[in-house]
Amino acid sequence: MNGNDIRDILQITKPSESAKKLKQPESQRKPDGISRELFSLIGGAPPLSLVKPAYKAKPILKKKAVSWVWHAFTNPARDDNLILHHWVKGSEDDAEEYRFAKFNKVIDVVEYNDEEYIKHLNDPQWTREETDYLFDLCRRFDLRFVVIADRYDFGNKTRSMEDLKDRYYDVNRKLLKARSPTPGEISQERMALIHQYSYDKARETERKKNLSILFNRTPEQIEEEEALYIESRRIEQNEKKLAKEREGLLKFLQTHDIMQTGPLPSPGLGGMGPGGQSGVATPGTINIAGGSGMVSPMGLDKKKKKISKSESTTPTTEAPGIGLPNFGESSNKKVRRSSNASVSSNATVSDIAKGEIMSPVESLMVEKKEKLVPGVFVRSQKITPIKPNMVLKVTKFMDELIIRKC
Repeated sequence: MNGNDIRDILQITKPSESAKKLKQPESQRKPDGISRELFSLIGGAPPLSLVKPAYKAKPILKKKAVSWVWHAFTNPARDDNLILHHWVKGSEDDAEEYRFAKFNKVIDVVEYNDEEYIKHLNDPQWTREETDYLFDLCRRFDLRFVVIADRYDFGNKTRSMEDLKDRYYDVNRKLLKARSPTPGEISQERMALIHQYSYDKARETERKKNLSILFNRTPEQIEEEEALYIESRRIEQNEKKLAKEREGLLKFLQTHDIMQTGPLPSPGLGGMGPGGQSGVATPGTINIAGGSGMVSPMGLDKKKKKISKSESTTPTTEAPGIGLPNFGESSNKKVRRSSNASVSSNATVSDIAKGEIMSPVESLMVEKKEKLVPGVFVRSQKITPIKPNMVLKVTKFMDELIIRKC
């Protein structure tokens, strides 16, 4: 007899194979460096400390339940004496005022009489009846002009929200001026209060018109506007860089104009070089740097021959409208040397030596000023001191030359 026969006798069903097996605890791996016997004595990871859970204490209910009463009340904010009902505690006083009545805030809208309207508030576009109707709506809807403009219905007249606001603020300003305690004089406090009721109807209409145009833009217009905004931001960021480049370009153009209009050749003193090209400095206009300012005729002839030879080897092109050569990039250094040695044709060597005439290139040169140290000093203080590692060598050398130290 096996297990199946016993189940048949006792009418016990065979257990399903999908029954959940008890989950065996995972065996912990032995760490390195610990023997197996020691690890079995330790028992793996230390057990967690058991903490007794603390439950909230049960409330002690020894008081009786509060009774609630279905109570009738009236709301002071209403003028129709409507009776409403709500649940209240039985301990509350029946004569107590409705607790939410304090949140009923009413805006004080100005009122006027017949005499004030006739003297100060007459307007050809507004009648007395329409003005009263407007102020009645302002009291009813708490100056919510969006609702007032929606509910406004006076005869066959159509008024925009700007018209209603303009009439309301205009009446307030005129009444504040008319009700001044000292007639003819308005205090600063009252003047500040009058400015609070200022309203510009034309500006408000223009503002709403612009907002309407902005709201009704097409996707293409929005993309174009975004592109222009990004471009304007890029220009603002590169503004400093562009200003520096513009300043450098202006300086270059000014220098170029001065170089073209500065030294003019003398036609009667051999200013034409070989091949009929101009641009050779004449003997009477040569200024030799470092000399005394006077040059002998022989020296001038030799200088003229050297310049003419250098011009015959370098190609020159005459600038249109000006009798000056336009040298290429390869002859820039020679142009600078010749320009430094040339002045106007009317100048002489003696004038240049006296300092009465300055060449155009010299006028562009900036004189370097020596930096002066504040205070009094001796010339010996300007001598560079001896380095510490050279003191012994210098002392030995001075002893050999029999030089006394001061």
